[in-house]
Amino acid sequence: MTGVQYGAAVSRVYDRMFADPTPTTTTVQQLLPHLRGRDVLELGVGTGRIAVPVADAARSITGVDNSPDMLRAFRDKGVPDNVTLVEADFRDPLSDRLGGRFGAAYSTLGSMACCLTRDELRAALGHVRDVLHPGAVFCMEYYARELYLEVIRATGGVMSAALPGGEKMQTRLTVAADSDIMTATTTVYAGDEPVRFAEQVLLLDSAEIAGLMRHAGFAAVHVTHGPGQPFIWYVAETPGTQHERTESTP
Repeated sequence: MTGVQYGAAVSRVYDRMFADPTPTTTTVQQLLPHLRGRDVLELGVGTGRIAVPVADAARSITGVDNSPDMLRAFRDKGVPDNVTLVEADFRDPLSDRLGGRFGAAYSTLGSMACCLTRDELRAALGHVRDVLHPGAVFCMEYYARELYLEVIRATGGVMSAALPGGEKMQTRLTVAADSDIMTATTTVYAGDEPVRFAEQVLLLDSAEIAGLMRHAGFAAVHVTHGPGQPFIWYVAETPGTQHERTESTP
């Protein structure tokens, strides 16, 4: 287990890092058909970038994150009435922490890639499956391995972006030889004191990811990847038939 990757420093600048509404809108449109009217689980809810816009469509959302700082930033902005936040790590069993099952679950921006071994990822996928109803849908956005490797080859792994208010962000991507771990070291130039943080993610090809999902108990894994897109969508189901519930998941 690698611990919390997004601490207090990241929580202060996270929303500005993802201020462009276009990717958020696209992600929400991808998710809504699977979430409408259901009790939903979000893995890696962070500051609510996705949970807030999908809350109106879902019956309820339980947002899980292992970073108290990110959850605090979400609470400071205001949490919709049908959203419950839980400090928990999906790399650990979730059943005892959540106390119920869900009709759908999702994870965006490669949150599940913080699992740094195949066994850890397979276990985490199993923890998600364990808290889903039969016939529930799980949508997962995961890093597109080949695109990131090509970016590293073409640019040396250095990427820069302008943020609101004249701030800048620079990220350096590295992958050691014969390794499936990508390290992203980011600096956000915000005011007099730059915010620096590093995260590590597991890069696997889409066929292996789909195989791990099936091994964890998911079925009908559908893989979608648009040209040049940094993430791949995986949409899978738990075996069985979905039954609508009359009560909300806590």
